[in-house]
Amino acid sequence: MGRQNFWLAAIVGAIVMFLLTILPVIGPLIGGFVAGLIARGNLKNGAKAGLAAGIIGFALTALVFFLGASLFIGIFQYARAGFLATVAMEVLLLIAAIYHALLGLVGGAVGAAIAKD
Repeated sequence: MGRQNFWLAAIVGAIVMFLLTILPVIGPLIGGFVAGLIARGNLKNGAKAGLAAGIIGFALTALVFFLGASLFIGIFQYARAGFLATVAMEVLLLIAAIYHALLGLVGGAVGAAIAKD
C-alpha cells in the first residue's frame, strides 16, 4: 500500500464516517469499511487505514460538538456546574474517540478482507 493510497483511504473513510455520524454503530463501521476497501492490501493495511479514518472522523465530529457545546458551557462559565459539565463532556469525548477508532479498525479490516478477494 502506497503512502498516498493510505491517506486517501483514511481521509475518504473519515468523511464517510463524519457524514454518517447520525448512525451510532453503523456510521463508524461503514467509514472504516470504505477506508479498508480503498487501502486494499492485507488486513493489517485495511485495519490501519480504518483506525486512522476513525481518529480523523472523530476529530471532525468533536470539532462540531465543541462548537455547539461551547455555547452551553459558556452559560455556566463562572459556576461550578460549568466545571462539572466540562469534565463530563471530556469523559464522553474520550469514550467516543475509542469507540470511533475501534469500530473504524474493525470496518477497515473487513473492507480489506473483502477487497482482497
